[in-house]
Amino acid sequence: MRNMLTMLLLMCLYFPLVACADTFSLAELKEAYDGQRWQRDYWTVRQENVHVDVEIALPDASSIHVLEAAYMQEGYDTSSVREGETIANSLPGSFTCTWPGTASRKAMQKQAQKMGLHEVYAEPAPLVLHFGRFDLNTAYSVNQPMTVQDAWDQMQETANRFFLGEDIQLMPHLVHAHVNPGRYKLTNSGDAALVQEIPDFKGVLFVEFDQCIGGVPVLDPDMGGSLSGWGIFRSLADYGVDTCDYHMAFQLLSDFREEERDVRLCDPGIVIHAAEQLIQEGKLRSVYCLRLGYVAISERRGQAKLKPAWIIEGELFEKAESAPKNHRTILSVGSQEETKIVFDAQTGELMETRRMSYQ
Repeated sequence: MRNMLTMLLLMCLYFPLVACADTFSLAELKEAYDGQRWQRDYWTVRQENVHVDVEIALPDASSIHVLEAAYMQEGYDTSSVREGETIANSLPGSFTCTWPGTASRKAMQKQAQKMGLHEVYAEPAPLVLHFGRFDLNTAYSVNQPMTVQDAWDQMQETANRFFLGEDIQLMPHLVHAHVNPGRYKLTNSGDAALVQEIPDFKGVLFVEFDQCIGGVPVLDPDMGGSLSGWGIFRSLADYGVDTCDYHMAFQLLSDFREEERDVRLCDPGIVIHAAEQLIQEGKLRSVYCLRLGYVAISERRGQAKLKPAWIIEGELFEKAESAPKNHRTILSVGSQEETKIVFDAQTGELMETRRMSYQ
C-alpha cells in the first residue's frame, strides 16, 4: 500500500522536482519562517472546503545534518528495574517497560473483580491532538490527573534510567485521550457499542514521542514502526494505589556519525505547493501538521541513515471518490487514511508516504 500510494502521488504531482534551486541553511529558514503558519481555505473537486491552519514547525537547532546511526541494541541497565516492572527487548532498538508486571497485574485484576470493576475498556471517539495542538499542562483523559507533561517526564525518566550514558531526548508528538466514561465493545462494523456506563471511570492517556537528535526530532524512525516512543498511562486510584500503571515502548537510535554537515534545505513553499494540489484534487482532506525533522531510512540490519525531511501529516485518500475507512478506538487504533507524506528537505522531491500506525 505504501509503495502504490507513493507512485500515485508521483504521477499526480506535476510541480518540477528540481524546483529547489534556491536552498537555505536551517538558521536562514528559521529567520524567515519563525512564527509563520500555513493558513488557507481550499475548495476541492469534492465540493468541500478544507481549512488549513498549521505552524511551519522548525526544530530547536541551529543546523541539521545527514547522519549515520544505529538502532540501540540490548544495552539497558537491568539493575534499574523497579519492583513489579517487566522489561523486554525484541527488535534492535525496541525496548518496553511495563508496571505492574504480569504477576502484579493478575493480582490487581482479581481484586478488581471482587470490587465489581472492569479491566477492559474501549473508546468510541477518543480525543486526538497532533503536534502543536495540545497543552503540556492539561489532563485530557476523563477523571485522569496525569497531564501530557507528567507523561513526558515519566518517559524521559525511564529512558534515562535504563540507558545510562546515552543522551536521550524525547518530545511529545501526539496525544490520544480517553474522554467518554464507560465500558464499550467493538461491533462487527468497527463501531464501539456501550456496554456499561461508569461515570467515575478513569480514562487512559496515550502519548507518542519523537526522539530528538541535537534538537532535531526524528519524525519517523522506520524500523518496525513509526514512533520513537509511546506510553499508555492509567490511574490506579480505584485500587487504592495513588499512582498510574504504565506501558512504555521505545525505539531509539544512537552512535550518530555525520555524513554531511549543515546541509542546505529547500523552501517549505515547495512542499506546500505539492500539498495544495492534493487538497484541491480531493485526496488530502485534512492537514494535521507540517514539520521539518529527520526521517530514518533502514540500511543493513540495525543501521539507518537519517535524512532531513519535510513531513506533512494528514488524511490522504487514493482518489477523490474514496470513502473514509478510518476507525480509531482504544481497542482498535489502526488507520486507513492517516498518512505521513515525506519530502526530501534538500531537494523538495517526494520520498514516500507512510501510513501512521498507532499502538
